[in-house]
Amino acid sequence: MVLVRRIHKRNANIVVEANAEVLFTPESDVGVWQRRFSARVREAAAAYAPSNKRPRWGHYGKPLKTTFTASTTYQPGRMRIYSAVGSTSPHAYYVDQGTGIYNGSGPYPAKILPPWHRGSPSLYEATWIPPGSRHRVQPVMIKGQRGQEFFDKGLRRGFESMRMRSYQVPGEGLIGGVMNAVPTGLTNFLGNTAVNGAFLASLAEWRSWRDAAYNSGRVLGNGGYTAETHRRHIAARQRAAQREQRKIRRAQQSAIRSKAWRDKQKSLKSDAAKSTAKKPRQNAQVKALQMAKNEMYAYFMKHPGAKPGGYNSQGFWVVSPNGSRKLHYWSIPTADQFAEAGVQHKAAPKIR
Repeated sequence: MVLVRRIHKRNANIVVEANAEVLFTPESDVGVWQRRFSARVREAAAAYAPSNKRPRWGHYGKPLKTTFTASTTYQPGRMRIYSAVGSTSPHAYYVDQGTGIYNGSGPYPAKILPPWHRGSPSLYEATWIPPGSRHRVQPVMIKGQRGQEFFDKGLRRGFESMRMRSYQVPGEGLIGGVMNAVPTGLTNFLGNTAVNGAFLASLAEWRSWRDAAYNSGRVLGNGGYTAETHRRHIAARQRAAQREQRKIRRAQQSAIRSKAWRDKQKSLKSDAAKSTAKKPRQNAQVKALQMAKNEMYAYFMKHPGAKPGGYNSQGFWVVSPNGSRKLHYWSIPTADQFAEAGVQHKAAPKIR
């Protein structure tokens, strides 16, 4: 952007031209200050980055502290200067922001865990099946690592070293967006180990250490995992499966016994209901026969010359001395009792 002013004085025209773009070139004061600021942020972020406590293997690449870089882009026409500080290491984003339970997700199963030192048989592979076994090793869950936030700390330290505020003033949005933003150059990193030739060579060497220790029965890893330990784990899983099968069989047998008990109870109730239905009729029949017997006894006591000739539900036959027969009907109570017993139209048995 060019600013031009004309000054008229003492019959003379003076033209003054100012170019603000020159302030945003690499050699300008602003450009030099920006490079110095980004360099200090890079140095501070590298200083805050952690060191790996485990041994470094050939495929790991450079240590994290040596992978930090800074770049500055100049746009004089727009009067802008852009600076970025980041790391060329794929796992820098995860070390800075945290993983697993420390970044809001959760534990995750490990795939490969390298040995703790050279010659150590502590390699872990989730897909490894020990010789003579049909089962994989037990899974290992990784909680994750706590975020180190070295980019944020480095940015704050850079502001402080340049005698600028590194905190947010309420109502002011000049610094807050920068301080809270994740470096966009890191969002595309997967953080996984590249399966290249160097990694495959290391993996083959780790496997040879582990297999040699397993075949000789020595301890695998720091947790005391041996061939015998693996066999015990397999036996424990088999026992757990057998317990589960027994539990299922017991549940099935219990269901069968419960059904048989319910069926038996239902049959007993049905038999009791039938028995209860028969008893009133049997009692009514006994009572009817008793009433008939008493009534016949009373009649023949009054008529000593007559003889009984049988009976039915309507009455009893009386045989006179001359041999004639006549039917003497039951009284109303006795006839009703025979009707209740269900023998009103059947021949009743002979009373003894």
